[in-house]
This record gives sequence, structure tokens and C-alpha cells, in this order.
Amino acid sequence: MKWRGSAVSRAFGNIALLVVSVIVGFAALEFSSRALMPLRPTATSVSVSGEPIEIYADQFRFVPNLRFYQVSNEFRSTVTITPQGHRIPGVQGNPDVLFVGDSFTFGYGLSDEDTFPFIYCRRANLSCANLGRPGTGTVLQLQILEHFLKTEGWRPKQVLLFPMVMSNGLVSGNDLFDNLGEYSRTASDPRAVRQASEAWGAADTGRSLLSKLNLVRLVYFHAAPFFRSFFTPEPEQSAYKRALDVMAEQLRRLDSLSREYGFEYVIFVLHPIQDILRGTAAATYDTMRSLAVTDRMVPTAHALENNPRAFYFAYDGHLNPRGSLAIADLLTSYTRENGFFQIHPATSQRLQSQPRDREIR
Repeated sequence: MKWRGSAVSRAFGNIALLVVSVIVGFAALEFSSRALMPLRPTATSVSVSGEPIEIYADQFRFVPNLRFYQVSNEFRSTVTITPQGHRIPGVQGNPDVLFVGDSFTFGYGLSDEDTFPFIYCRRANLSCANLGRPGTGTVLQLQILEHFLKTEGWRPKQVLLFPMVMSNGLVSGNDLFDNLGEYSRTASDPRAVRQASEAWGAADTGRSLLSKLNLVRLVYFHAAPFFRSFFTPEPEQSAYKRALDVMAEQLRRLDSLSREYGFEYVIFVLHPIQDILRGTAAATYDTMRSLAVTDRMVPTAHALENNPRAFYFAYDGHLNPRGSLAIADLLTSYTRENGFFQIHPATSQRLQSQPRDREIR
């Protein structure tokens, strides 16, 4: 018995030594990675002089007349805000087209001239305003639209809405689930608050690891599309159903605003990279079509699906310059086919001749 007890003690001692060794080894690797290959957890907004800055004036507008950089592991982009408090392109007088959406529409990680609203409007010689705002769902996006329509007195000919959605995956920036949180706050709905919190629980765990551990960021940086494709959690069904109800309500609201302010609108469905890699983008589009009150809803996945990894920032997940240009090309083609605006051939040919493989800053 004494020998057996001694053997057990040695076994526990060996296990304890192994655990300590693993912890010490991991800590050493983490320290070394931070010293040799440090990665930012997320992009940061800095002034021209390099100081962190606040870019938001309120829930509707950015700080007017601001010029700043977005800096991350993959890009250093230049952002210009108009006197009206939205990203360029800007307008003098009444705009022809308003772009409404989240960070994909804003052009997160892209310099001004690389955003698809800028490219498209310069090609078509149109007066446009980019009302995209990072971190928003459709609820807040339509509040921003209505705010500008009222305060600026704008009466656009057309509004283009760009929801970024994935129907069967819980991903950061998914407008379906952003809407749950936004609706819960605006409607004071306790049930929606609980569902929004539950929906984002799994995603928050991944973001927490990325924010704290440089080793996790290094692995993710080199294999992010794989992780996004295979480890995106599916939503809880009651939260998913509620998210669809809120999205349908917002699409009806857009239709109501179009009648009130006299504009036409088109909805272009954007996708995170994992929706395309998984082959589920068509299902997402069909889901959005089932919620819409208009037949002017346009898929975009086909513009990116031949090589999705070439069109998205790997770590960040937003459209890179090539992806943004592909969406601008799709907008130009749709405009030509449906005759909304006349594209100026000389301008279009000049821009299309620019190299697609531009360096990512």
C-alpha cells in the first residue's frame, strides 16, 4: 500500500510538472510572439499625426471635416468625412444616390477611392453620399437614412441598401443579429434583449481570445478563412426567427420611406466570406428574398465566388480593394441592364482599365 501511495504521488507530481511546463512554455511563446510578431487585435482609427481619435459625432454622423487613418495588420487606409458628417463621396445640393449599410458599405479598411460607392459614382458621374456606418444593423441604418433625409432636406432619386447577412451562421457584423440588439434597445423588448445576448455569446468568446492572446491572433491571421468557414456557430432557432421578423419589419420600413420621400430603392445582399466558402450564400439570398416587399433585390455572391479569398481581407474579414472593385463592377452592370442611370463610357473604361491587383496598404 505504501508503494502504491508513493506511485500515485509520483504520478500526480509528474502531471503537475507537465501542466506547469506547458503553462510556462505557452507563456514564453506568447511573450516571444508579442516581441517578434505583434498583431493588433482590431483596426484602430488614428489622426494624421498618429494619435487615437474619436470619429463619431453622434449616433447618426461622424465628426465633420475629419481626415484620419484606419490602421491594422493588413491595411493603412485614408478616410475622409464630409462637412455633413458622412464618408465621401459627398454632395452639393440634392444627391442622386444614397448608399446605406454597415462597415462593408462604409469601406472599412479601404481608402476613399477604393470604396465601391466612390468607384461606382465616379464612373457614372453621379452625385452620391455614402451613409455606411460600421457596427450597425438595418434598424440603425434606416434611422441614419431618415435622419439625413429630414435634416438635409435630401430627395434622392435612388437609395441602395447593402445588408451584410448570413442566414445560417452567427458572424460578427451579420445584420440579422445586429438588428436583434438594436431592436431590443429601441423597442425596450426584454425578450429581444435576452435573445440578442444569447445569440452573440459564442461569438464573444472568439473575440475575447483574439483580443487577449497574440498567439491566437497569429494562427487566425494565417488561417482565418478556414476558421470562419468551419467554426462559425449556428444561431439558436428562436433568436433566428426573431431576427428574421425584425429584418422583415425593416424592409417594410424602407418601402414606406421610399413612398414618403419619393425615391426608388434596390437591395444588394452582401455576404461574409464563410457564407460563400460554405456554399450557403444562395440560401441566404433566398431567405432575404422571402422577407422583401420588392423584386429589386440583387445577389452579389456570384461576383466573388470564383476565388473568395482574393476578395476579402483574411484576418479582418471585410472586402479588400479587389472585392470592393468587384461589387462596383456588379453595380455598374446592374445599372446598365436596368437603365437607372447613364454610365459615362469614357469614365467607366478608364476605371476598369486600372489594375485589379493593387497593393493592400
